[in-house]
Amino acid sequence: MRTKTVAGSALAAVALIVAASQVGPAAAAPVAVWALVSALSLLFAAGWPRLFGLPAATQIAAVLGAAGLAAAAGAALAPMPQPLFWMAPAAAVGLILAFLVQLLRGTGEKLRLESMLSSATGALVVASGSGWIALDRIAGTAAESSLMVAAGASMAAAILVCTIRWPDRIVGPLAVVVAVLVGGLATLAFGTAPLLPALAVGAVSGAVIAGVRSLVVSSGGPRGTLAAIATGLCAVLGSGTLAYFLERLLLG
Repeated sequence: MRTKTVAGSALAAVALIVAASQVGPAAAAPVAVWALVSALSLLFAAGWPRLFGLPAATQIAAVLGAAGLAAAAGAALAPMPQPLFWMAPAAAVGLILAFLVQLLRGTGEKLRLESMLSSATGALVVASGSGWIALDRIAGTAAESSLMVAAGASMAAAILVCTIRWPDRIVGPLAVVVAVLVGGLATLAFGTAPLLPALAVGAVSGAVIAGVRSLVVSSGGPRGTLAAIATGLCAVLGSGTLAYFLERLLLG
């Protein structure tokens, strides 16, 4: 298992998203986050089918990439206060196109069900990455902006904990606890966001990363570089929508 590649890609993605969200002036940050999430979506799409060794990997990657780009563009252009209006339609269209890919492969082809399930999961993950764009667009106050920093710190801490080669029953809860503590400390030390939202984002991001780690370990882990990168990006992109809705729920 390529642990260093998985952790490195996840940490790099988190660092870049947080850095892009801090770009000034204020109007430039959403554009920077949109460009970055779009690039990460394409990279994830290229590696996701290879993670499972699926046939028609190129076609599935094209479908996932299109879904990711559509969701990212929708999050960047949709009128406020509903920046994620087009996320679900983008994921749904990606799912339909993935179904068409399997139909065009013909009857009796191998791994059609597995390909469909992995494509559906990939479409949901890649579309969820648009949540980071939406979160940055609504970050109009210092509290909301610092929540991005707290989320990044929590995710980075959870990623590092998940590199420890201990059993899942230990690493999973530990990642959540460490993510919560680091998110809270980052908020108290560097931000102005209320403590409760930072702790909630830390708990959710830690749980997502620990869950991805458990799935990866149980499946034997990625065996190629692109697959390893996609694995690392999975938790980061998948946390975007969750972070957005938590922010809306707790900060209004």
